[in-house]
Amino acid sequence: MEESEIIRLVNTVINQKLAPILMGTLLSNQSQTRSTFQNFSSAGSIPNARTIQPFGLSSRSPANTSCLTAPIANDPTHVNILGHFDESRPTTNDGEAALYNAFGQLIYVSNGKIQIGSKSAAQNLVLGQIFKTFAASLLDLIANHTHPSDGFKPSNSADFLALKASPINDSSILSSENFTE
Repeated sequence: MEESEIIRLVNTVINQKLAPILMGTLLSNQSQTRSTFQNFSSAGSIPNARTIQPFGLSSRSPANTSCLTAPIANDPTHVNILGHFDESRPTTNDGEAALYNAFGQLIYVSNGKIQIGSKSAAQNLVLGQIFKTFAASLLDLIANHTHPSDGFKPSNSADFLALKASPINDSSILSSENFTE
């Protein structure tokens, strides 16, 4: 075997073992898991690229997002998108996380806080059971109070008790899927 054949063989083995990781631009999405992208180093687009995502998280990057790609088995037409680089993503500090979308919605998780809407969100969420108990008690007080001047209950006390019946007493005011501490 000549030296040129040995070099060619070594290069072939290296190319099969080391798939080039390339940056590109997402051009469009065909589905939740398949996209068309263009590597920065090639002129044509590559359709049907598979997007790799962590288990439990599903997202779909908009067109013109930079992406990191790697061909499968060194075949440049069979590609995985390994990740996306969004220059406008929210900033986080060490140990923090942000879940966001291209439309400006944000859930920001930091030490001891979960902020919905923005990193500066300061409005407290209402605790459902506490609100339910408060609302029921308030409606009871209104319906059952007596007027000091004549000693009678309000003429519309039945309206307040009916208001308490639903959604307060039947718990439909409380979400069955969303919880907080």
